[in-house]
Amino acid sequence: MKELNNEQLELQLNETCRERLDMKMKAASDKTVGHRSKKLRRDIARVLTELRSREIAALKKS
Repeated sequence: MKELNNEQLELQLNETCRERLDMKMKAASDKTVGHRSKKLRRDIARVLTELRSREIAALKKS
């Protein structure tokens, strides 16, 4: 993730959030999507963490 720029990270975040929402809709009728949903939550957290660390680094440089 560190090799991606901020725009790419935000795009990945949007796609992952959308996929997670779709997964939640399917989960109402299918219990096998639980593992994938957990992975998506973690992917979202990783992207948000990377974006925040870049924001903090930029503030420190100022």
